[in-house]
Amino acid sequence: SSGNVADTAAITLSGGTITRGSGVSERFGALDLTTGSTLDFGSGTGGQLRFGAYEGGTTPSALLTVNNFFQGNTLVFGSDISNYIAASSAGPYSGTYFSFDQGFTTSGWNSTTSTFTITAIPEPSTYLAAAGLLAMFLWPVRRRLIKDAMSILGLRAPARDRLAH
Repeated sequence: SSGNVADTAAITLSGGTITRGSGVSERFGALDLTTGSTLDFGSGTGGQLRFGAYEGGTTPSALLTVNNFFQGNTLVFGSDISNYIAASSAGPYSGTYFSFDQGFTTSGWNSTTSTFTITAIPEPSTYLAAAGLLAMFLWPVRRRLIKDAMSILGLRAPARDRLAH
């Protein structure tokens, strides 16, 4: 459950993994890596993992892999990591210091709150499924929609005007 770790508890990972439970949001102190390690956001309801300074605010020395980073999840750091992560990614991203299995966007460094926020974005297949579902619902009324659109755009006179001539 959320809130079981002291908000200031420093975390050092040496090739280990932190796995977040469904719907759990947790705050930690600084996150330091001695070797490549993993944050696994698990499955189920989204949540947030928040850390203090990343690598003590110095240049990272190891790869942090972020798995199962789906919509509804947020990763927050209390240090500016702008120089170590791409501003956004539409799909899997792999860099020198971070590797994400899903797309994300960053709000960048917020000097007012002293946070750097990374937010998961939906997979492209989510958009495709939504478009398919919308098309399925609109298929029965497609002719009427086209007629109305043409009338609104002035590409075709309304039926009452055509009948009057």
